Amino acid sequence: MKNPKKITFRITSADIIHGFQIVSASINVMIFPGCFTIITWIPPEDAKGEFLIVCNEYCGTNVMYAKLIIER
Repeated sequence: MKNPKKITFRITSADIIHGFQIVSASINVMIFPGCFTIITWIPPEDAKGEFLIVCNEYCGTNVMYAKLIIER
């Protein structure tokens, strides 16, 4: 692997415990109010396209999600 690309997430919560999971990757952490969680991920060299990020801690009726887009 030559010069791998790193993605760093700096995540916090202002209210309650949340989850942060990148579906199809080995990223799955809890986010605690008032604390920062820092995650560095080195995606595989062939990773590209859309990756789903979900909050996997139940906190109500809404589901929070985001998309991570990797372009190479």
